[in-house]
Amino acid sequence: MKIDFEKCARLEIALGGKYEKILVFDEIGSTNDYLKQNAGILPDRVLVAAVRQTGGRGRRGHVFSSPAGGAYFSILIKNCSSPEKAKNLTVLASVAAAEGIEILSGVSPGIKWVNDLFYKGKKIAGILCEAVSDGTALHLICGVGINVLRPAEDYPPEISGIAGAISDYAAPPDICELISNIAARIGEPPEDLNEGGIIDRYRKRSIVIGKNITVSGPAGERSAKAIGIRDDASLLVEYPSGVRESLDHGEISIKL
Repeated sequence: MKIDFEKCARLEIALGGKYEKILVFDEIGSTNDYLKQNAGILPDRVLVAAVRQTGGRGRRGHVFSSPAGGAYFSILIKNCSSPEKAKNLTVLASVAAAEGIEILSGVSPGIKWVNDLFYKGKKIAGILCEAVSDGTALHLICGVGINVLRPAEDYPPEISGIAGAISDYAAPPDICELISNIAARIGEPPEDLNEGGIIDRYRKRSIVIGKNITVSGPAGERSAKAIGIRDDASLLVEYPSGVRESLDHGEISIKL
């Protein structure tokens, strides 16, 4: 876990004091896990980035392939009032990542509810926000993983059909510049997602609204249609029976 001081310095200059501490590792298991393990002793507003991750993961424990050539970073926000804010942070970070990618590369990702960024049918980024307690206070950790360069050895077979990289479609942005652009947009998650038009910006990038989807849950899989995204970021779906339901969490799949 050797620290890359040159990249630390570049991020510190670019972010202009927005973060209390910045660490960049050549290799780490997971930037989210590092912050979870050290949340109690680290200050508020810490950013941890890595050139590569050996244990990158997404929601529900899914593996997130993280070879060199990607932008992998996590942010610690301490003393959060409610674990529910993790969802609002996910929405904020998804919008920040999509907008940062578009500004620096011209690639304009869509958002697959609730936390994946897709472009031309390929997943190019994922967001993982988690709440963690150190026994006295609740903290939020926001992890962002972006495939900037396609790895020379390509992606593992199990994800090669769905994974894409910015470099597949455009000149890849500088990774430090991409991290700083996105990190500068991620602040304290708002109580109301209408603040700053966040939820509207999220909706505009949705690739699921109006589409037939599969909802996965404890009872199995159900076919449904995605009707819309509510102001609290829950997904409104309609089942073939005509019954509608708002999903606050869960897993959906869609044919892209």
